[in-house]
Amino acid sequence: MTRTKIAWWQLLRIALIVGWITWAALTWWTTPREASLAHARQDIAADRVVDYQWGSEWRKDSSLLWPSNPVLESGAHDRIFLWETPDGRSYYTDGDDALHQATTALNGHHGSALPTIASGLAIAGVLLTLWALLSTDPVTGTKWFWFWILTLLPFGVGLLWWLARERPWARDVRPREKRHRWYAGIGYSFLAGLGLSIVLMLLRAWLGDGVMPIVG
Repeated sequence: MTRTKIAWWQLLRIALIVGWITWAALTWWTTPREASLAHARQDIAADRVVDYQWGSEWRKDSSLLWPSNPVLESGAHDRIFLWETPDGRSYYTDGDDALHQATTALNGHHGSALPTIASGLAIAGVLLTLWALLSTDPVTGTKWFWFWILTLLPFGVGLLWWLARERPWARDVRPREKRHRWYAGIGYSFLAGLGLSIVLMLLRAWLGDGVMPIVG
C-alpha cells in the first residue's frame, strides 16, 4: 500500500515539474516583445501576420497562482499595434497612420493555440497542486504557510519551492514540531518576490526585451 502511494507521488512530482517547464517555455515564447515599426511593416508585406490587434494600453491579468500575458485594451487613441507571426510569437510597436492603413486589408484571428495550451497547463497545475496540498500532511510549514507561498510568488516559483522542501512522496516523513506559520508564508513570499523582481529587472536590462520580455 505504501509503495503504491509513493509511486503515485513520484508520478505527480514528475508531472508537476514537466508541466511547469512546459508552461514556462510556452509563456516565454508567446509573451509580446517590443519591436520596431519597420519590423511590423516587413511582416505585413511578407504576409506573416496571422493575427493582430490595435490598442491604447496594456492590462496585466495575473492570477493568484499563475501569471498570464498582458492584454492589450482598446481606447480612445489606439496607437499600439500587436501582431502574431506563424511561429506563435507576438510583437508590438507604436504604429502610425500608414500602418493603420496597411492593416485594413489584413484578416486576423488565426492565431496559434500555444497560449491556450499554456493556460490549460496552468489550470491543471493549480488543481493538482491544491489537491496535493490539501491531501498531505505538511512537513516544514503549515498548509496555510504553503498556500501563501504558492499564491503570492510569481511565475509558479512557489510550486518549485514546495516540491523541493516538502517532499510528500518520501518514506517516513514526519511533520516538524515547529512548522512555519501562515504569516511566515506571507513574509517569505514578499521578500522572495521582491528579490525575484529585482533579478528579472536586471536581467532584462542586460539581455534585452527579446530574451527577457515583460510577463504579466
